Amino acid sequence: MAAPRWGGTELNYLLDTLTLIELHDLNQLKIIAGHASIAVLDVVLAECCPSCSDLSDMANHLQLRLVSSETAWLEPARKYCDGCLSLQDALNLHYAKLVRKILITNELPLQIKCQQENVQTQTMLWLMEQHSGCKV
Repeated sequence: MAAPRWGGTELNYLLDTLTLIELHDLNQLKIIAGHASIAVLDVVLAECCPSCSDLSDMANHLQLRLVSSETAWLEPARKYCDGCLSLQDALNLHYAKLVRKILITNELPLQIKCQQENVQTQTMLWLMEQHSGCKV
C-alpha cells in the first residue's frame, strides 16, 4: 500500500516516545494516520508498551509503521548521546536523518540537536493542526 499523500506529496513522520504517548492518550493517532505515514522505532514502542509481547501487532492496531532498529545504527547514534538525549532519542535522530523523515517531538534538546544535524522537526501540536483538524 502506498503511503498517504497530502497535497500531492508523501508525508513521512517519525514519532518520539512522548509524542506517541500523548497522541494515543488524545485519541489522535488513527485520525492522523489517515492522512500521513507515521513510523515509530521498535525501541520507542517498546518503551511505551513494555508489557507488549508483540510490537508488530501493537503497531498495526495503532496504524503505525514499525521500524526495526538495526545494530549498525547504535554507533552513529551514540555520538548524539551527550547527556541531553536518551538512546531512543539518538536513534530517532539518526533514523530521521538517514531516511529524511520529519521527526515529531516536543523535546527541546532533541529539537536543538536535530537542527544542528539538519533534520527537520515539528511539534505534536503542529502535526495535530495539519492532519486532524484540531486548532490548538
